[in-house]
Parts: sequence; structure tokens; C-alpha cells
Amino acid sequence: MSDILGGSFSDQKICKGCPHRYSLEAPFTVWSIDIRNHCNLINSLEEFVKGDLLEGDNAYDCDKCQQKVDSL
Repeated sequence: MSDILGGSFSDQKICKGCPHRYSLEAPFTVWSIDIRNHCNLINSLEEFVKGDLLEGDNAYDCDKCQQKVDSL
């Protein structure tokens, strides 16, 4: 079943202070997509894959810069 309905989810963080890119891939068979505030599935999927800016208290701890930095 996972061969047909499964896939690979990629979590990436790109440091804004240096070219370092954190990447982690994980297999999935179920998606948790918020459909409550969207008029169709396409809009829900676009929101699901949209990047978030990590800044302030939620900043990314860059392995290369050795400090908390804004990242996408």
C-alpha cells in the first residue's frame, strides 16, 4: 500500500546568513493537510508546501554559523 500511496516528505531549512542548507527526508503514507480555511484541495496543498520564515524566538540554530539565524 505504501508503494502506491506513500512518498517522501522533505523538510528543508535555508540559513540566511550563509549558504548552509539543512535537509531531512522522511517517508509518509498519510498527509495532514488543513482544509478548513481553503476553498479547494489545490489551495490546501499550496499552503502545505509553502515555506515559513523562522525568526526571533523561532530562529534556526545553524550548524555552520553556530548561532541562531533567520531561515526559510
